[in-house]
Amino acid sequence: RDGQRAPTAEERVEGIKRSAEVRRQAASRHAHQLAPRIREAMAAGASLQTVARQLTADGVPMPRGGTQWTATAVRRVLHTASM
Repeated sequence: RDGQRAPTAEERVEGIKRSAEVRRQAASRHAHQLAPRIREAMAAGASLQTVARQLTADGVPMPRGGTQWTATAVRRVLHTASM
């Protein structure tokens, strides 16, 4: 690279840590936004699997970018939002 030095191993590790933290924070914000919708559906009698199917059908992205919701992912959103 012209005029740039390669990052040291420590700099790479720190960059990876910062990147992971940014992704975690974004996922947490997304979980907090989705939690009311999930809680409302469950209060109306929907199971975790039913909520997962509806979120997938509605094209709602998962907190970290996926599109195929599972009951486990719905449970994790609720757990994250309760923190």
